[in-house]
This record gives sequence, structure tokens and C-alpha cells, in this order.
Amino acid sequence: MLPEAPEREKQLRRGMRVWALWVDGRWYRGLIDGVQGSLRHVTWDDGDSMWLECGMIVPEVVLAQTPQVDTLVLARRWDGEVQPGRVEGQNGERFRIVFPDGEEIWASEEELAVLPPNPFAE
Repeated sequence: MLPEAPEREKQLRRGMRVWALWVDGRWYRGLIDGVQGSLRHVTWDDGDSMWLECGMIVPEVVLAQTPQVDTLVLARRWDGEVQPGRVEGQNGERFRIVFPDGEEIWASEEELAVLPPNPFAE
């Protein structure tokens, strides 16, 4: 847990993308969607959510990136659900995305969101 900092508490507002500490002790990307005093309600990218103290949350700083082979992205599957996948290939302006379950799609750069590297990964 990070030390208390009133400045961080003021910065952690509804709608902000963040890295937040999950119960397994790892940091994951999420969105602040609720504020109550010194608590923030975070919904992680996988849909789990929880109220957290501000010391368990840090703002996400993202620089715009172009998809590259072997980068992680968010992509829309055939059923419309957006999930993380990995760029496994490129053909012109189209990228082949492979999801953890093996499903593959082809998508343009505009259809993808490049995930920043996790600064808390082991």
C-alpha cells in the first residue's frame, strides 16, 4: 500500500483510468466509477469491482502507441465483447489478434486499444 497523500486523493476522480491493487497482491488496470470520501470504487478491465483506499490506487499514464507484433491490445470479439488479446501478425494495415482462448480476429488499428505495459508485473 502507498503512503497517504492528500494530493493523490484529490487527483483520483470518477472516470480516471488507474492501476489498482487486487486481492491477489497484483496491480491491474481499471476505472474509478465511484467516489465516497477517501474511498474509490474501481471496476477492473475484467469486470470485477471493489471499494479501495486511495493508497491502493495509482493514476495510469498512457502514451499513445501503435500496435506491434507481440503487444497486448483490447479488441472486440465476434460476439461484441471487448477483451485483451495479443497481436500475433500484421498484413498491411490489418492486425491478427489472438485471444487467450485461441480465438483469432483481424482488426484495423482504429479498432484496437494498445495496453500499456504493467509497471507492477513481476
